[in-house]
Amino acid sequence: MVKFFAILLLSAAALFAQSGAPLVVSADSLTPLQQAAGTKGEEWETLARGLEVKIGRMLPCDPRVRAAIEEVNKASEARLSTMAQYLKVAVALAKQDSEAAKAAVSSQDDGNQDLETERAEAEQEIIAVEGQRGNLADSVRRLAALEPAAKQLTEIAAMIGERAGRTRQQAENRNPMTVPLKNVLAAYQARQAALEEEQVALAVETSRWSEYYTARLARAQTECSIINQTLGRKK
Repeated sequence: MVKFFAILLLSAAALFAQSGAPLVVSADSLTPLQQAAGTKGEEWETLARGLEVKIGRMLPCDPRVRAAIEEVNKASEARLSTMAQYLKVAVALAKQDSEAAKAAVSSQDDGNQDLETERAEAEQEIIAVEGQRGNLADSVRRLAALEPAAKQLTEIAAMIGERAGRTRQQAENRNPMTVPLKNVLAAYQARQAALEEEQVALAVETSRWSEYYTARLARAQTECSIINQTLGRKK
C-alpha cells in the first residue's frame, strides 16, 4: 500500500509538471529552514529564561538592563522570522502538492469520462451493426450475392465488440485509482490549510511578542525614572 501511494504521488507531480506549471519548491529546501528555526528557537528560549534573573542583579538605571532586553527581543525576532520563512516555503510546497494532486484527479476524471464515452459509442455501433446484420440476413436468404457483405458486417461487429471490451477493461483498471487519488488530494489540501492557519497564528504571535518587549523596555525605563525621581527628592 505504501508503494502504491508513492506511485500515486509521483504520478500526480509528473502530471502537474506536464501541465506547464513549474515545480519551483523542493521538499529538500525545507530541511535547512526547519533546522534554522529550531536553532533560533533554542537561542531565544535560553536568553528568555535567564532574562529576569540577569537583570534582577542590575540596578534599574543600568544600561545593561535595556541591552539585555533588546538582546532577547532580537533573538525573538530572529526566531519568528526564520519560522515565517519556513512556513512560507512549507505552504508553497503544500500548495504545489495540492495542485499536482488536483491535476492528477482531473486527468483521471477526464480519462474515465473519455472511456465511458468511447464505451457508449462502441455499444451504439454494435447495436447499429447488429441491426444491419439482421436486415441483411433476410436479404441473403433471397440473394446469395449479399453473403460477402454479411460476412464483412460480422467481422465489423466482432471488431467493435473487441474495442468495447478493451474499453470496459481499461475503465475497470482506472476506476480503483480514482478514490485513492481523491484521498491524496484531500490530505494535501488539509495539510495546506493547516499550514496556512499556522501562518496566521504566527503573525499574531509575532505581533504579541513585539508588543511584549516594547512594554518590557518601557517598564524598565519607568522603573529607572521612578528611582531617579526618588533620589532627586532626597537631595
